[in-house]
Amino acid sequence: MLPTDTHQVASSYELPLPEAGPHASGSRAEDEGASLPVPFLLDNVLWFCRLRWTVIGMLVIFALAGFFPGVFERVGLRSYVTQPLVLAAVLVLTNLCFLAHARRLRSPGPVAGARANLWVQIISDLLVLTAVVHYLGSLETYAAFAYLFHIVLACIFLS
Repeated sequence: MLPTDTHQVASSYELPLPEAGPHASGSRAEDEGASLPVPFLLDNVLWFCRLRWTVIGMLVIFALAGFFPGVFERVGLRSYVTQPLVLAAVLVLTNLCFLAHARRLRSPGPVAGARANLWVQIISDLLVLTAVVHYLGSLETYAAFAYLFHIVLACIFLS
């Protein structure tokens, strides 16, 4: 049996707000207005670069498959050889630039660029994706749904 003289007390917890001042800032990323810490942003930059290498490989395979007649016509795609190779070359150049910039961000010094690197990567990838969708045939294929994947990635990595 429960005792009859017990009182139920509601408990609460208050989360104190961070104080303004130089000691309140936890990292340089917060100082530049980023929502994530700089090491995490740099990891995201490198993750996007690794994903881009995969896309480059897929474009090269797509271009090499274009040398075989009838491969794409059976699945309703246009056969291109030069456009995927040109897009792959553009992605290789941009990826090398992004990796060089990320390497410079890892060195000691100001890090006011990790967030900008991610934004430029997302915008450049959207431009390349637009070219890929155009060359594949925007209305004839489901390639336009790749925009959704790209937008979800952008929403995950940037607030």
